[in-house]
Amino acid sequence: MTGVLAAVLLLGGCETSKERPTRLQQPAPAVEKPLDAKARDQAALLEQNRIFEESYEPEPVFTGVPLDGSYRVGFLAPMSGRHRSLGEALLNAAQLALFDISDDRFELIVGDTGGTPEGARAAARDLMDQGARLLVGPVFAESVRQVGEETQFRNVAVIGFSNDLSVAAPDLYVMGLSPESQVERIVSFAASQELLRIATLVPDDDFGGRVVTALQQASFEHGVELAQVAFYDPDAEDFAPSVIEVADYERRHKELLEQREELEAEGGEAAEAMLKRLENLDTLSPPEFDALLLPMGGRDLLTLASLFAFYDVDPVDVRYLGTAQWEDRNLTREPTLQDGWFSAPPPQLWDAFSQRYREAFGGTPPRVASLGYDATALAAVLARSGGAEVTYDVFSRDRLTNPNGFAGIDGIFRFLPDGRVERVYSVLSVTRDGFSEIDPAPRTFEVLIN
Repeated sequence: MTGVLAAVLLLGGCETSKERPTRLQQPAPAVEKPLDAKARDQAALLEQNRIFEESYEPEPVFTGVPLDGSYRVGFLAPMSGRHRSLGEALLNAAQLALFDISDDRFELIVGDTGGTPEGARAAARDLMDQGARLLVGPVFAESVRQVGEETQFRNVAVIGFSNDLSVAAPDLYVMGLSPESQVERIVSFAASQELLRIATLVPDDDFGGRVVTALQQASFEHGVELAQVAFYDPDAEDFAPSVIEVADYERRHKELLEQREELEAEGGEAAEAMLKRLENLDTLSPPEFDALLLPMGGRDLLTLASLFAFYDVDPVDVRYLGTAQWEDRNLTREPTLQDGWFSAPPPQLWDAFSQRYREAFGGTPPRVASLGYDATALAAVLARSGGAEVTYDVFSRDRLTNPNGFAGIDGIFRFLPDGRVERVYSVLSVTRDGFSEIDPAPRTFEVLIN
């Protein structure tokens, strides 16, 4: 192991047992008189079973695996097609993990999914035929689902890179950074800071639906009121109507106009002074929520943030909240997002990993590249902790669902028996110079177990 990036480490030891099955003790026949034909046949059968048991060697847990004590793991990624650059980045990250952790017995064999579900399924079949005892990848939810259908009768587990928890199943694990867990984390922190009325604007798609469902559940658990929930068309040319709706701008602006009319009708020095104070305002009162959750990133987030500021959702009155998609330094130039809070994986190891990736391969890795490192490192750690005999299943369900979890680039994580991943997140604040960690992620899962 080298440096802080040396690995996905087991947080809890896995007990291993290579004891052969206990052989049933056959009673020795206590015979004083000559055996009849039936008794002789029974005695011969017992003796035959005894000889077989003493010479018996258990067959390998998997069929088609190498018998040289090696551990083959299949790596599924789009190495061709329009997602080729993503696949190459994931594989580059996996190679860093191999350098850090694997030994001579560990072998990573690569399958090209072509970025399609059909390609992923065919590649998975080929890797298993080559002796892969665990599959890492693929990336997209439907591809993970298809691979799971292919592996369910082959006794091979899958660790997919998708963040869609709906595709998870026993032995079909998803390790992506799910929006559900990020929403829960930021809502929990907001509630702890007495921000108890939250509004949100989300894209009208599957991602937005998942965010709203998670927000509803988190608000119920943490005593938060959902003041406003709205959707926008991500393909629309103008997001302003959706922003105006959430900001309740028309009512608030009308309230200001009515106040000005009353003051003008009233007249006098006091009224004139009040009118002077209202001169540069667009609304009379702040929105009826303490925080605004904008879970998207990139251009949509920049556009929406500037629009909300234009329609008088002032960050002085309302705390802007987000998810890990905010972890983009281009966003630090948007004044509206300054001092906004978002949930994301702990930043320390990612910064070091990203620097090391640039030195090794050139260019900045996409944020998802950490999954390629962590999944490969996990497989290598499990293989190192096993014995040399291929009959020992180092990638068993019990070991993959170790309740103590594992530590990786994106912090600690663990797989649940139903295939979902459980992660911890930090809360970061947007600053002009980047991001500041204001509430670190837990270092163990103890605080999450009630």
